[in-house]
Amino acid sequence: MSFAGDIEIFVRVVEAGGFSAAARALGMTPSAVSKLVARLEDRLGARLFRRTTRKLSLTQEGETFYRHGAQIVVEIAEAERAVTDMGLVARGTLRVQRRGQFRPSPDRADPGRVPGPLSRDAGRPDLERQLRETWSRKRSMSRSAPGI
Repeated sequence: MSFAGDIEIFVRVVEAGGFSAAARALGMTPSAVSKLVARLEDRLGARLFRRTTRKLSLTQEGETFYRHGAQIVVEIAEAERAVTDMGLVARGTLRVQRRGQFRPSPDRADPGRVPGPLSRDAGRPDLERQLRETWSRKRSMSRSAPGI
């Protein structure tokens, strides 16, 4: 496991109040969680917990490390969420073909207006819009989605 992973486990132990509760939440064994925390303590050269048979409490070093470690865990989660959310943003080219004319109109009932998501000010700079108007001699047009 990475150093960041060890920090997350340490934070979970503190927040859960013990190794067993943290292990259950993480889907690990208590001994595995204990070994990872011991490895973290060895790396830092400091004891993070005062351990007794009935109680687990933070040392002064543990309290300091917890404050910083909890913030690191939050920052990592936010960074991951930010990158994941980037994949949910529409990018690329949106091509729409419509018989008739696309024209902006303040009248929302006008079926010829440019729909909101297709307008240039829709707030999606990574989305290129290509609107194509066609005219046909046939007058029968399907209007399943007005304005598109």
